Parts: sequence; structure tokens; C-alpha cells
Amino acid sequence: MNYDKPILGEKIILRNITMANCTEKYVNWLNDIDVNKYLETRLSIQTLESIKGFVLNVLETKDNYMFAIIHKESNEHIGNVKIGPIHSVYMNAFVGFLIGEKNYWGNGFASEAVYLATKFCFDVLKLHKVNAEIVAQNIRGIRVLEKLGFKKEACIRDDKLQEEEYWDVCRYGVIEKELNTPSLYRNNCVGSDKINAHINQKKIFLASEGNAYFQRNINKLTDKDDNDIVLKALKVVELSCPLRVLEIGCSDGSRLNLLKQIFSNAEYYGLDPSEDAVRAGKEKYKFNLQVGTADTLPYEENFFDLILFGFSLCWCDRKDLFKIAYEADRCLCNNGYLIIKDFQPPFPYRNVYVHYEGLLTYKIDYSKMFTWNPVYTEIYRVITSHSGYNQRDIPDERIGVTILHKNNAYTYPHDIQWN
Repeated sequence: MNYDKPILGEKIILRNITMANCTEKYVNWLNDIDVNKYLETRLSIQTLESIKGFVLNVLETKDNYMFAIIHKESNEHIGNVKIGPIHSVYMNAFVGFLIGEKNYWGNGFASEAVYLATKFCFDVLKLHKVNAEIVAQNIRGIRVLEKLGFKKEACIRDDKLQEEEYWDVCRYGVIEKELNTPSLYRNNCVGSDKINAHINQKKIFLASEGNAYFQRNINKLTDKDDNDIVLKALKVVELSCPLRVLEIGCSDGSRLNLLKQIFSNAEYYGLDPSEDAVRAGKEKYKFNLQVGTADTLPYEENFFDLILFGFSLCWCDRKDLFKIAYEADRCLCNNGYLIIKDFQPPFPYRNVYVHYEGLLTYKIDYSKMFTWNPVYTEIYRVITSHSGYNQRDIPDERIGVTILHKNNAYTYPHDIQWN
């Protein structure tokens, strides 16, 4: 059965599954022993033809829905959730779920998918009850159900055979008034003063998430400038060669190495919360890289004539933004340039950071941290998206590069004769 409207969540979108979702990646999920351990698909080798047949059958029946789970930030298909069979007399249905991409395990995607699917059952299909069957050994799956308010109602003993061992099958159910809202929905409501109340994002990035971010993105780092919008911006603006360049959020220095192709005589410095990134960069390049954060820059005043924020401000603690602006201004010399690459939506808002529970991604035009001051003049701005220019009208996709020029002569000039 088809449902054409996307079901929007905080971290994911549920979209009606189509034949386009039947890919080799999907096949690999169902043949992966870690993924299929508790699934009936483990009993036979799955092929592209078999999953296409399964999906086609679901779409053609009138008592089943199946949704692809889409990760909002990457637009990646990471799993599925199925509703059905639906009993139109008793007004109940079964729900089943799968997160096939193992990189996304343990981050609340299954909980959100089951929550959205169950809400769909109550709000759209007007069902009275939603059920689920799960083997007793599937502890993580049971935790998902119980966290959402599903109650254990029965145990069918020795019902499934797995590796010469019989497993119990548990029956769970929930009615609408029992359904719990996931914490990311409770805590991310507008006006909540509980969001991030006791989370220090800087400490978490320095302790672990900086390294985790680097390892997740290490394959995206490149010495080619074909798709680097900062490099494209600098080629348009044609700045004179700076003496010293600092990138805040430099990772392993890959972009600094690209900058060196444009400004070959400059000295290059980088700051990043990831020890792994800094260590890797020191092995690859002869740059002055060190571990640190934007709110405390370990450099002298007026030391740099080009400072670049390389996609890092969106994860900084909000209480540190004034310190960050002060530190960048302190270290940037007169007639220097400030470059900011980050999310650039038409209005400020926040998203749940999907890789670490409790962290947030703050999306705002960060050039405004500086342009209120007449010292800074915007000389260049471009808006695009991770997927290219065709997606830049979608607020959640918009990223931008802004180049600001610092000139103290523009600060409250006096004795101007107005004609």
C-alpha cells in the first residue's frame, strides 16, 4: 500500500518505499549476519530480485505499509520500517523495523522510526493498538519497544530455531495513550530550557567526538580542489598572498594544503579538537597544527592576515560565541580577511546532532558575529548546499561561504563633510 506524503522526524524522514530503494546496499543488509541475526531473511540468501519481489508485494497489498528510513542530514537510506498486516476489524497492526547501515546503530534512529510509524498508525490510520513480535535475545530491539511504551504481553516458548538453539518470541503491544515520546522530541521543543542544559559540547568534542568526527569523514578529505567552495571563493576574490593563515576546525590540514596551492609563500596554522586529525596532519604536512578550540586561540595579537572558520561554529557552545568573535578579532591584523564556511539558513534554528546523544547542531548566519561591527565589511558571499546549488533553497541543506575584510579606518570616521 502507498502513502505519498513523507513523515518528518527530527533526525530521519520516513518515505514510502519504492523500487528505487531496492539496491545492492539493501541486499547486503539482509545478507549481513550482524544485521539479519534476528530476521527471517537469514534463512536464505537474498538477491536483488527477491527484495524487489518482497517490496512489490507490500506495495500491492491493501493491509501493509513500508517506509524507507532516510537520514535527514545525508539523505541516505539507512533502514526500513513496516506496518502490517493491518486488521481492519480489530483496528490493530504489527510493526517491524530494521536499521541496515551499521554506522547508524546506537544513535536512536530505530526508536524514532518506530515512534513515527506508530504515531502514523494512531493519527492517520486511526488504529487502536500496535503490536510487535521480537525474539527474546534481541535486547536492543526490546529496549526500543519498551522505551516507547510497548508492554510485553506474551511469550511464545522455543518458537524460533537459531544455530541449533530454540529462542522464545515475545509479543509486545501499545495503545495510543501509552505511547512514549522519544527524549529528542521532548527536549527539542520550542521554548524548552532543558535543551543542552548540562552539556558542554566543547568538552565532548575534545574528549571523543572530535576524533569520531574525523574518523567518520576521513575518506572525504582530499588534496583536490574541484569541489571545495572555499577555494572557489578565493579564486573569485583574488586576494593578495597573506603572510600567515589560520584555519579553525582544520581537521588534518587538507584544506590548508589546498590553500598553499594558491598562496605558496604563506605560513600555515591549524586548530582542531581532534587529536587524531592533528596527529595525521603533522605526519602528512609541514604545518603548525595543534589541538584546541575557537574560544581560546593560542596566538599573539594581530598575528594572522587570513583566518578561516572551517565548518566548526555550528557545534560551538552558544555561551562561547562572544569569546570566539573576540579571539578571532584579536588575532586578525588590520586589513586582514575572515572567511566563514558553515550552515547558512534563512533563519536561525537547531537540529539534534545525530552522532552523539545530547549534542546539537546550531544553524545560523555566523558572519553576523562580526558584521555588526563597522570594522568588518562583507566582500563576498555564496550560498550552496552539500548536494550542490539545486538544493540551496532547502533551509536544512543550505551552506555558505562569506568573506569579510577588516579595516580599522572604517570604524566611526570623524570630520566627514556631508553635502
